Amino acid sequence: MKREIYILVGLLTVTQILGCATVERSAYLKSDIPFQKGEFVEKYYKDPNFKITDYPEVLIQMDSYDVVNDTKTVDLRSLKDYLKTITRVELKNSGIFEKVSDVEDDAKQISSKKLICTLAITRLDPGSRAMRWMFGELGAGHTHVQVEGKLIDYETGKELFAFADHRAGAAVLDITGGDPTTYIREDITNIVAGLVKTLLAVSRE
Repeated sequence: MKREIYILVGLLTVTQILGCATVERSAYLKSDIPFQKGEFVEKYYKDPNFKITDYPEVLIQMDSYDVVNDTKTVDLRSLKDYLKTITRVELKNSGIFEKVSDVEDDAKQISSKKLICTLAITRLDPGSRAMRWMFGELGAGHTHVQVEGKLIDYETGKELFAFADHRAGAAVLDITGGDPTTYIREDITNIVAGLVKTLLAVSRE
């Protein structure tokens, strides 16, 4: 019996280590993009001639990319809305751009020198409520979410910046098993924070 327990603990420890999520290949971004490892997001690409300070305005847009993972226990539409809203709020607070708005609200008042920030949730896994309840502190039952996005020149359609980041929900012991939406929203918040930090660094180059 002890041997079985040790094996289980070992497997769950490995699960916890692997819970440090790694971006999985999706069909959303081009496969030949020369990504580099990021400090705040897992990977990103910046066009060598891209100067973010040349663009006073950015428009936020959710892509219609259909995530293929199990979304039956979470509301994908509400998570997309949350991603779009938190990105708009955090970019406004960052001061990188003079104007930040949704594509749908674009009044074309500032300049044609704009960026479109297109975002997509490319992986979504609510994890296991039962495993979080029993072995959450060992990393079992993680939720997973992956967000990818790009900055596109409004006039030319050229992709100037791209990123991808994948987070796994915190390893916690939750006697209720936890609401997966709560963990996924926290991870989306962290992904957006990493994106904004990356763009701030890019703006200083």
